[in-house]
Amino acid sequence: MSSEDVTPVRQQYLDLKRQYQDCILFFRLGDFYETFDQDAEIVSRELDIVLTSRPVGGGVRVPLAGIPYHAVDNYLVRLIEKGLRVAIAEQVGEMPAKGIFPRKVVRVVTPGTLIEPSLLPGDANNYLAAVVIDGERAGVGYVDISTGEFAVTELHSPDIQAAIRAELTRLRPAEIIHPDNQVLLNGISGHITPWSAWRFEPGKANETVLSHFKVAALDGFGLKSQPLPVRAAGGILLYLRETEPAALELLTSLRVYSTSEFMSLDAATRRNLELTETLRGENKGSLLSILDQTVTPMGKRLLRQWVSQPLLDLAKIENRQNGVEYFFSQSMLRAELRAALKPLGDLERLTNRIMSGHAQPRDLVGMRETLTRLPAVLNHLPVTGDENPLAHATRNLTPCNDELNLLVTAIAEEPPATLQNTGIIRPGYSAELDGVIEASRHAREWINNLEAVERERTNIKTLKVGYNKVFGYYIEISAGQAANAPSHYIRKQTLVNAERYITPEMKEYETLVLNAEERIREIELRLFKEICAMLARASQNLLASARALAELDGLAALAEAAALGGYTRPKVVEGSTLDIHEGRHPVVETSLQGERFVPNDITFETGEIVRVITGPNMSGKSTYLRTAALIVLMAQMGSFVPAQ
Repeated sequence: MSSEDVTPVRQQYLDLKRQYQDCILFFRLGDFYETFDQDAEIVSRELDIVLTSRPVGGGVRVPLAGIPYHAVDNYLVRLIEKGLRVAIAEQVGEMPAKGIFPRKVVRVVTPGTLIEPSLLPGDANNYLAAVVIDGERAGVGYVDISTGEFAVTELHSPDIQAAIRAELTRLRPAEIIHPDNQVLLNGISGHITPWSAWRFEPGKANETVLSHFKVAALDGFGLKSQPLPVRAAGGILLYLRETEPAALELLTSLRVYSTSEFMSLDAATRRNLELTETLRGENKGSLLSILDQTVTPMGKRLLRQWVSQPLLDLAKIENRQNGVEYFFSQSMLRAELRAALKPLGDLERLTNRIMSGHAQPRDLVGMRETLTRLPAVLNHLPVTGDENPLAHATRNLTPCNDELNLLVTAIAEEPPATLQNTGIIRPGYSAELDGVIEASRHAREWINNLEAVERERTNIKTLKVGYNKVFGYYIEISAGQAANAPSHYIRKQTLVNAERYITPEMKEYETLVLNAEERIREIELRLFKEICAMLARASQNLLASARALAELDGLAALAEAAALGGYTRPKVVEGSTLDIHEGRHPVVETSLQGERFVPNDITFETGEIVRVITGPNMSGKSTYLRTAALIVLMAQMGSFVPAQ
């Protein structure tokens, strides 16, 4: 079919599809996202929805499958779980006097670029990772666009694929991008997306990172003479530029880390120790399920990181232990703090939704409710000082009074859930908005009273005043009483059992009301964007407080787990000595119902590195081994341990 034969909408679709051939294209048509051709067949099959067809010109029909725009999240997650990418084309601008709505792809949804709260795991990060390999070295970068976390590292190992697998097993990214001329071996979880190799080239990546952070050199990030991490970071930035460009505003810093800062754990060890999930892929029965007594989403994500990254720095370990001991020794204060933390929303992700321009009124309400409760949290913390065991966690925690005052004065008590409706802004915040609302109030009252007034004037008891999008406001009289309609009523529509009329005066008031509604909607949308911009400028303060709350939640959770499990603060020392008295497996002892776990001693004197364990099958050898490993790991993550 030639381009002259197709409809304008069809041509618009084909032009967009040509740019996103590797994606399912969701094409906005009114209240639906439509898919066509092979995309429609895939969507119909994968989502189990009806496949129909649509005429596109020249007597030709093509396959069509559509989903309601308000339910798009439910369908997106199912497509993403199957490894598919979805490009979303929205109607933009105003409807032209002639022709069709302009449309453009506003984002490409992939497993690693999700931003919708309903699609994101609340208790874990949703990482997009990048891997670039060069011989025995590799650059690994990762980002969570829902929290703004952005980090890179360089790996060096004779078995570089094993090192990559270990780091990616720790991160558990939702999606991994890599140059399409390189190969990642099997055994790596997450959706793997090969991407054009030129986007990872050193010059291109270096230029991309410098441009993004607006710096002249990367030395300040600790990336001098480290081209592989730079290539990974550059690849991530370019990928986001093409899929979710709004997320780039969230990435204000880049952390360079070294795997030597943390206990080295290969993929097999992590899996066999069942740190964050069991061998069956379940959370219940893992070490994390025992230690995770957190009460906030931010705390859950942080505790998962602590379990996955046991520390090697003695001072950092003791610092975390001090925080745990503070809450462990004060059970009443711990309970009160946890009660104060529990109602808090996900301040970290709420802030990032505002920064990325994806916030809805309910997000600002969630932030307001969270900031309102911050004083209750602060009241349960010790005063600052050099001896304060929580100084590291609380130094950046502030009540965010300016941001709270803005939200209290600007956002209505119960605004609509989305920006499509009015009533977002609180009365008194904007004189301009209040003026428009007041001016339209008289017209609204006139229309609201019209039915009662006309019934009394005409003595027609069946008279009703109604509204629809086609005719606007109208007066409806039953067919039996239509002959009694006043002479100044203008017949507009005849129904089976009724006649509908309008009057010139009613149309004047209707114009006042409808024009006011449109004006109110425009003003509220502008004010909402201005409020979000003001909050975005305070994002560093909000994010610092969110991370402080996460750390407090994590420390209190470890203290709670220690109290519930009868754990002891271990003494962590430099060197190879290991001395555990009456150690217990933290998961196994919890699973025993009505039975006592028999504790064991585990001792390695200085210089001893090997002990041989013997015994018959099912005698507990593997449990003994795992007990030793988990106690050491817990000690180095700053937790108390199940031992005397």
